[in-house]
Amino acid sequence: MSGRIEYYSYSTLQMVKCKRLIDLRRKYKVEPIRYTRLCARIIGKLFHTGLKAMYEESLKEYNMDSLIDDSILQAGIKAINEESDMYRKTVVADEESDPLKFKRQMDIDFGIPIVMLKGYYKHIFMKERFEVVYPEQKIIVRVVTPSGRKSPVMRYRLVIDKIIRNTVGDNYLYLDEVKTAARWGVREDRYLAIDEQTTSYMWACKQAGLDIAGVSYTVCLKPTSFPNLTDEAKKKKAAMKKEGIEYKYTINDYETPQEYLARIEIEYLNDPGRFIRKTYYRTPQQIDEFEKELYRKCIHFKNLEKMGTFKNTSVWECPDCDGYDFCKNGGSEESLMRWYTERASNAWDEENIITDY
Repeated sequence: MSGRIEYYSYSTLQMVKCKRLIDLRRKYKVEPIRYTRLCARIIGKLFHTGLKAMYEESLKEYNMDSLIDDSILQAGIKAINEESDMYRKTVVADEESDPLKFKRQMDIDFGIPIVMLKGYYKHIFMKERFEVVYPEQKIIVRVVTPSGRKSPVMRYRLVIDKIIRNTVGDNYLYLDEVKTAARWGVREDRYLAIDEQTTSYMWACKQAGLDIAGVSYTVCLKPTSFPNLTDEAKKKKAAMKKEGIEYKYTINDYETPQEYLARIEIEYLNDPGRFIRKTYYRTPQQIDEFEKELYRKCIHFKNLEKMGTFKNTSVWECPDCDGYDFCKNGGSEESLMRWYTERASNAWDEENIITDY
């Protein structure tokens, strides 16, 4: 069997419902530039950028001096600022947006990952009981056919935040994933306990020859508060309320981005409960079942892509989709150039990859 090598990932296999979304991700390799399409993910993306830089720096100079003078933390903050500057040059506001409000919102969204990184550094990094073996490890393995043979043309790839070794207790290797979330509760805990993506991590590492005991997740909660009204605005509101007049808020009635970020930074530094750490495991049977399901999904995806018979998403999902602006204008070249931009580089061109071949 020979042919072009096809690469699949967990997110790719979730896109079988929309041909245009696949084109944007795989063919054009672009990202939306409209800020309303990016703001939901930008905090998590920047936070992970800072984590990667921080752990890479820790492997270079892991000594007491670098911990005392915060040079490891500063490496993460620097990486976030550099990535933020790239987004500031490419993202655009909605045409009806107020320019001042748009700038303030960007200042807040680009500052929150730095606040979260400082909290992570204090409550997780400084108290770690594990050794980082690989920061941000890429893995590519061949998909296994029902006969047990490894396909020469279908490959599954994924990126793991880091691979760690437990230095207290069992001394086993674990995958360490960091997620950002708006909340944490029983529902979110149960989701990670059965999440197929977690199983895919365990399966891929097994194929690559890594003996992984489990997947440790650190869930970093995003801020739940918003900029407060200034004391002066509160007084004006109270005075007008007594007179029966409705107070109309302006953007200057709220905390500045700097004041808001300084306030929530204190909350993150003083509250370790904003960082939840938990480890999940998978049985050999669950891993074997995923192996069979992965092959079926890859074949299904390949056939749909070949025939061009992808189904459209629900109309209720479309407005929130990354490809909405592309589809709204009929998938034209004009809409592609207007609403999307190509990202700088392909991370999969790097050498830091573990494979099974």
